[in-house]
Amino acid sequence: MMPIKTYTPGIVILWVMVLLFGCQVPRHAGADKTTSLANSLLWKIESPDLDAPSYLFGTMHLIPEEHYFWPAHFQNAYSATEQIVLETNELDMNPASMMGLMPKIMMPQDQTLEDLVSDDEYERIREFFEGMGMPLMFLQNIKPFFLYMLVDIDLGSLLGEGSKSYEMEITNRAKTDRKAVLGLESLDYQISLFDSIPYTDQAQMLVQAIDQKMERGDESADEAVQGLYQTYKDQDLNAILEEVQATDITFKNFNQIFLDIRNRNWIPRIETYIHQKPTFIAVGAAHLPGQTGVIHLLEKAGYILTPVLNPRDGTY
Repeated sequence: MMPIKTYTPGIVILWVMVLLFGCQVPRHAGADKTTSLANSLLWKIESPDLDAPSYLFGTMHLIPEEHYFWPAHFQNAYSATEQIVLETNELDMNPASMMGLMPKIMMPQDQTLEDLVSDDEYERIREFFEGMGMPLMFLQNIKPFFLYMLVDIDLGSLLGEGSKSYEMEITNRAKTDRKAVLGLESLDYQISLFDSIPYTDQAQMLVQAIDQKMERGDESADEAVQGLYQTYKDQDLNAILEEVQATDITFKNFNQIFLDIRNRNWIPRIETYIHQKPTFIAVGAAHLPGQTGVIHLLEKAGYILTPVLNPRDGTY
């Protein structure tokens, strides 16, 4: 048996903070066929009122390096713009600011995970996280939703050198090219969204996710995660939409808070940016499709959005 690596509380908390930029979509999916989109992560934004096009790109916030791709037409769109807009400004993610946000991912001192679940559920949670190398005694006060986000993650591989973040890659390009990097919202605001879900509901989401993963088994769970990576590489926004259409009421509330409301809030900010100068907008791919997705909302606002082809082979 291979030894289990133990992660310190500081690493776990910082990891949770990183995951905040890639809110995991719910695991219960029901298809929504109301909108069909071309298989493309990159969309050109045009309007008679704009001096030049801007571009909308759907990211996967953290991805194994072997699944990362950045073809020429992505680079061409990036190069044609003068500023970068992300969900939050990655340049603000310095150690001091991250540590300052740590108290906001914690529950009050007098409340622990053990208070929110049954004894049997707590034991299942304990066994699961200790199997990942994270003793639950270090996680007792972390808001359950942050733990939920860790369930389907291979910490060993993604905390190592074999992972990439599209946001960080784009930010590094922008720094090299001296392009401004801006945000649609603050990290502080993103964290505040979790507080709109009661801790008891967060805890039940955590229990359900662990139970489902244990029922599937490690091999099946890995296949599911690999399937998500392949869906992203296929640029299949329709399949991504199916993943975020939840049948359970708790998950529907999750989608409304983390996708729909934020998408609507972003539209006037995106409009401001693209009227200033040509802009490369990169947000999580789950924000793009659907009737409440950024593509449709921008079209409703009068903009023309067109999927961008790879000029080399005519695919998206």
